[in-house]
Amino acid sequence: YASLDTPAVIPDSNATGFVSARSVGGATTITTLSLDLEIDHGDMGEITVILTSPAGTAVTVYDGDHSGQDGFTGNLGWDHEMYDGDLYSFFGESAAGLWTLQVIDNAGDTGDGAIAGTLESWTIRLNEDWDGGIFVGDNVTVQETAIVRGELRMEYGAEIVFTDTDG
Repeated sequence: YASLDTPAVIPDSNATGFVSARSVGGATTITTLSLDLEIDHGDMGEITVILTSPAGTAVTVYDGDHSGQDGFTGNLGWDHEMYDGDLYSFFGESAAGLWTLQVIDNAGDTGDGAIAGTLESWTIRLNEDWDGGIFVGDNVTVQETAIVRGELRMEYGAEIVFTDTDG
């Protein structure tokens, strides 16, 4: 469910910011949820983003991450660190109704070259199966079971380390 009211200006140094709304139809019960987010701003360290469900559950999904970074484009999924909950907070709720995304610029122009940023787009992905390629820069953490459908390759010089964390 992609936003219909973007792109939109994020007011500079404004406690309310910009609130984008997206209606979702159907009585789908949420089992998985992720958020595609695209923001153009001179310093993402100034930005806070709050996603609120129709049931009123609000989760701060982005709060000053990537200070000094010019903009953000990516998916905030289950493994993204949240600030007052996580995307599991929406589990079991009905997806039907009005979702809001509030984007706040917490600082005035501090020489980042941007008087105001832009919320370019956002998309809620509900109960989505995903089966594709992934690039992981440093670590992979799996809560339960990792399944490889093809083959697991280790490049030349790589190490494999097994650790008994249960003692």
